[in-house]
Amino acid sequence: MTTTIEKRTITISLDPQDVPFEAYPTNGKEAWERLRIGNERFAQGDLVGFLGNLAAEMNPEARMSLTASQNPYAVVVTCADSRVAPELIFDEGMGFLFVIRVAGNVMDKTALGSIDYAVAHLKPCLLLIMGHQSCGAVKAALDCHGSESAQDNIGSIVAKVLPSVDRAKRCCTHDTDPAQENVFASAREIVEGSRVVEDHLLDGSLTIMTAEYYLDSGLVVEVKGQPPPPEHRHHHLREHLQFY
Repeated sequence: MTTTIEKRTITISLDPQDVPFEAYPTNGKEAWERLRIGNERFAQGDLVGFLGNLAAEMNPEARMSLTASQNPYAVVVTCADSRVAPELIFDEGMGFLFVIRVAGNVMDKTALGSIDYAVAHLKPCLLLIMGHQSCGAVKAALDCHGSESAQDNIGSIVAKVLPSVDRAKRCCTHDTDPAQENVFASAREIVEGSRVVEDHLLDGSLTIMTAEYYLDSGLVVEVKGQPPPPEHRHHHLREHLQFY
């Protein structure tokens, strides 16, 4: 197949001051808006804006400014899938996103520890858990017939995803997406397994959101479930938690 791409001459400045200014987010709403706008550039194929940001990041001064410290405004927990690269998807540069990637975006103590470190020491204002279309871990769980042992390394990932697949099947609606259920499961595990995250949600310094990345459109879309039920120990955080 031959694809013809229109030839264009694009002038890119290497001066970071020439890149359109975007205010640094100070809360979860602003952080999500910045991610959304960057993702829109990516999905629309805004080559000028995309390369402009990239050129600024390649400036030696920009790299040098990160040697002493980092100040990411968002933690992104997502899949290790090679097609899911948050810095590209959100058109962000070095130092802005603290990214944790593992197949199926499943949680364990190592992942939770990484989240705790970021939230406690780097003070981001947004924690985003992002699944994606055509996730191999979710597909493996859907196709699983007990052939994978949970003792195997791969089987341990499938075993973590299986409850989300079962929950989606029980709902029995066309709108029930196993990948979204898996995102919700990861978000619940984070909140229920991290006192650090819970404390920062309570004091209002952190917002938690769930989303799904669509490979075909390039868009990241926020997804919501239900708040925790009245009997749940996190019911007091119901305004912040939409994934039960």
